[in-house]
Order: sequence, then structure tokens, then C-alpha cells
Amino acid sequence: MALPCDAKDEQSSVHVFDRHVASGACAPSVKTKPRCPVKGCREKLTFSNSCQCGSCGLKVCLKHRFEDQHECRPTCRQSAGAFGSSLMQQLQRLVK
Repeated sequence: MALPCDAKDEQSSVHVFDRHVASGACAPSVKTKPRCPVKGCREKLTFSNSCQCGSCGLKVCLKHRFEDQHECRPTCRQSAGAFGSSLMQQLQRLVK
């Protein structure tokens, strides 16, 4: 958004510039870094200190990377009994 400039000398151009800055039209947008979504944690998530949960897919800080440290809601996870029985079936096939 440009403001009209009818400045003829240096004094009025300074005044026009000050008006422009005060209008907020040239304010840069500030991009905030994502933060850990765990309640009470405000750690910034960067490449080196973040982790994506394998069960729920939530991107959290390293302090909350384990399932019991954040509200982990698995998207498609087998129950422990089903996993154990399928593992036993695979072992039985290998032994035969």
C-alpha cells in the first residue's frame, strides 16, 4: 500500500516516511517456529530437537518423544494380543 508523496523538499519527505512507518503498511510478517503441542511445554521444534511419533504421527520435542510422555492416540495400531499372536504364527512357520 503506497501513500501519496507530494514531497518537494527533504523535510516533507521525512514527514511522509514517518507517516508511512506509523501506518504499519510495511511491517514485516513474523513467522513463528512451531512449538511442542504437549500441554505446558513451549519448546521450539527444530530439525535437531524434534521427533515424529511413530504411533500417532504427532511432532513433539525430544522430551516428549515417548508415547507415555504425550497424549498418544494411535491411528492404526494393532492390539497387543493380536500382535503377539501374529508373531507366534510367524515363528511357527519358520520352525516348520
